[in-house]
Amino acid sequence: EPDHIVVFEMSSFQLWDLEKSPHGAVVLMIEQDHLNVHAGPSDYVGAKANIRRYQTADDFCVYHPTNAFSAEIARSSNANHPVRYGIPDDGQVYVKDGMFYKGETPICSTDALHLPGQHNIENACAAISAALHVVDDYSSIEAGLRSFEGLPHRLELVRELDGVRYYNDSFSSAPGATVAAIKSFTVPEIIILGGIDKGADFTDLAETFKAAQNVKQLIVVGEIRQQLAEFLVGHDVTQPIEVSEVRTMEAIVARARGYAEPGDVVILSPGCASFDMFRDFYDRGDQFRSIVQGL
Repeated sequence: EPDHIVVFEMSSFQLWDLEKSPHGAVVLMIEQDHLNVHAGPSDYVGAKANIRRYQTADDFCVYHPTNAFSAEIARSSNANHPVRYGIPDDGQVYVKDGMFYKGETPICSTDALHLPGQHNIENACAAISAALHVVDDYSSIEAGLRSFEGLPHRLELVRELDGVRYYNDSFSSAPGATVAAIKSFTVPEIIILGGIDKGADFTDLAETFKAAQNVKQLIVVGEIRQQLAEFLVGHDVTQPIEVSEVRTMEAIVARARGYAEPGDVVILSPGCASFDMFRDFYDRGDQFRSIVQGL
């Protein structure tokens, strides 16, 4: 109906030829991606910028407080004043003492959000900031957070078996998403990564592995496996790396299960595209979920 509010999550491919920006633009942390399709980083960010470029004075934009690409997108229009979420300076939602705040007013505890990871706390700040442009009801905000169980393929807890938790993060098709997944846990981790190279830079991922003392095993699969393993070793990653020749998800899960002990987490967070072994990331995650549930 005319008064309904619709929320879209849009990729660079959907934004590429957009000629009208939405009423509300939420620009999360942007990392270079799809460089096997886009002409380069500027083309990728330029496509993303259409979410903001055609806004009017009646529209609003909230963007990541520290990410340079997000700031570049926010500056792509002068129609209104964009504001940063996650910090108190711009009057949007931020976290203090385990609470979501707007200004000096507490909204609710961060415990209302059941999703793991600091990146999801940041995303909640963005979502609440946007929501408060159209509603003024903190109790509804808290209820929305408490009822949200996350989405499939995004650090989705599949099950716990023999004291090991298995997470499906197949949506992770870029290294930055894998970085976020690794940082979401402090218990020992077995990470499954790899697939097709999209021209991504894995330097930050390597630095994350070097700093993550709780990562106990890497299983690298797919077309990029040898290249990625050599890159990580060349950047002084010291965790054990299995360059796996297996070609089925059933075999991949079996390898991960063989390394796992009670208290560990197994995370499928490939950081790469899926088209070498799977139809798409949905297929990759669906297979992982089905096989883990059948163990």
